Amino acid sequence: MKNNLTVFLIDNNEIDNFIHQKIFEKYSDRIKVLTFSSGTEALEYLRKNKVAPQLILLNLHLPMDGSFKFLEYYENLDLEKKD
Repeated sequence: MKNNLTVFLIDNNEIDNFIHQKIFEKYSDRIKVLTFSSGTEALEYLRKNKVAPQLILLNLHLPMDGSFKFLEYYENLDLEKKD
C-alpha cells in the first residue's frame, strides 16, 4: 500500500516521538512517520532524499542546533515540495 502522507517528528525526547509515532500509525496505515532527535538529523535526511514531508512536527525548544535554525535551513533547501 502506498503512503499518502509523510510526517517528520523532530524532538529530542524519544518518548514523545514514540508516543506520537504510535498515534499516527494507529490512526492510519497510509501515514509514513519518520522520527529524528535533532534538526541536524532531519536536514541530513532531507539533503539525501530531496523530497520534503507533507507535515513536520517540530519541538520549538530543541537544544544546540535549535528549531529555528532548522526552519531557516529548511527554507533554503532545494526540495521537491508537495502539497
